[in-house]
Amino acid sequence: MSDIDKAHDVRIENADLSKAEAAGYDLEDDSRDRAIARKVDFRLLPPIAALYAFSLIDRTNMGNAVIEGMAKDLKLIGNRYNIALLLFFITYAAVEIPCTLLIRRVRPRNFIGVIGVLWGSVLIGQAFVKDWRALAATRFVLGAMEGGYFPCCVFIVSAWSLRKDTGRRMAILYAFGVGASGVSSILAYGLARIPKSTGVGSWRGIFFFQGLITVVLAIILYFFIVDFPTANRNRFLSERDHARLLYALEKERASIEVDPVTPAKVGKYMLEWKNYVFALMFMCCTVTSYALSYFLPTLLRSKLKFSLVQAQCLVTPPYIFALILAIVTGHLSDKVKSRMLFICINSSLALIGLGLIYPVHIKPAVSYFGVFLLAGATNASIPLVLALGADNTTKNSRKAVQSAMSIMGGAVGGVFGSLVFYTKSAPNYHPGLEASMACNAFLICSSAFLTFVFKRRNARQAQGEVLEGQPGFRYSF
Repeated sequence: MSDIDKAHDVRIENADLSKAEAAGYDLEDDSRDRAIARKVDFRLLPPIAALYAFSLIDRTNMGNAVIEGMAKDLKLIGNRYNIALLLFFITYAAVEIPCTLLIRRVRPRNFIGVIGVLWGSVLIGQAFVKDWRALAATRFVLGAMEGGYFPCCVFIVSAWSLRKDTGRRMAILYAFGVGASGVSSILAYGLARIPKSTGVGSWRGIFFFQGLITVVLAIILYFFIVDFPTANRNRFLSERDHARLLYALEKERASIEVDPVTPAKVGKYMLEWKNYVFALMFMCCTVTSYALSYFLPTLLRSKLKFSLVQAQCLVTPPYIFALILAIVTGHLSDKVKSRMLFICINSSLALIGLGLIYPVHIKPAVSYFGVFLLAGATNASIPLVLALGADNTTKNSRKAVQSAMSIMGGAVGGVFGSLVFYTKSAPNYHPGLEASMACNAFLICSSAFLTFVFKRRNARQAQGEVLEGQPGFRYSF
């Protein structure tokens, strides 16, 4: 049986290599492969990326609400704000592996559509809380509703992607979120101007209308979300192009079949050391990323002394820079076939940015330039770390566990980010900035470590050793 015939559920009869070639179907035609990749890009990414953008807005809009009066109305004194942030990440992390395994049993559109409506509804309810305890409770539930979304997106994208496409697609997916983070402050400022007489004025309007948009968007995008590549429902590719893609995926991996997940497999994959390195790297990225989302508006107001309007608007430009940098580094990492090189470059830029923000007595313009470097470099590293994990993982069941573990590490980073940037350390937030420095130093060191280990193992593979149980597999940098 040919390699193409192994690709199950394909809508093509007798699609073996000889017949494909006899019909003029050149398997070495790179231009055809690029055309297929573009079709997948335009069909796969926009729906899940658009909803991801609003998921990021929905989980990080607390910082905007705080400077619009929520802290005063709900009496967020002491560490109450940090507690509300922390509770979100407890449930967010807890559901990630179960949700990633669940999406293999149900169609992606069913799973994503349902949880999108659910977390949007919770956010609408958050607009009507009366005290900080109710706020903390809604954040706890919101984490459970939203926690499964991003790891499932990463899993779906990796399932559709060859190594040469993974970095770019991860970057595009995450860039939607970064761009949304950039405009979220402007959107929040506009929504907060709604009169209080409506019942959803001021900071309540931020939660209510952003939640409503999420619910509507989830319902609309339900009809556009694609299935896994091996399914028989992906009609946007022709029969031959579908077979060609499955053949390429089959050649690069041990299998493209949705191999059954058992408790024994999950336990085995969770003991693989490199999955913990990927998770720690992702955690180090999100410590700073989440902290910026929650505390940047306050930092701009309290330390850099910008007005409310200026603080809300000045959040946007650093995230636009981050969007551009994420796409550029993702594309370049595919071209030069190196994720870790660009992770090290980004982490170095982030350390420079932190050095410009840290001093107490420094011109606001200089610190704001540091915010540019920090926001851009931190957010640009996130898709690279995700792509690095996906590139070096075989089998769909292993990819599901690996992606979920990485995103769980990101949730832990959110916990740390919400704790180290605590209210009492305002306006300079030195403990949080020092923690961010340590995280970026770890990213550089772990990249060097993985490069050393992977090169040694690839050298053994060249001598005949089989890596990851897949003949021909080599680790990617």
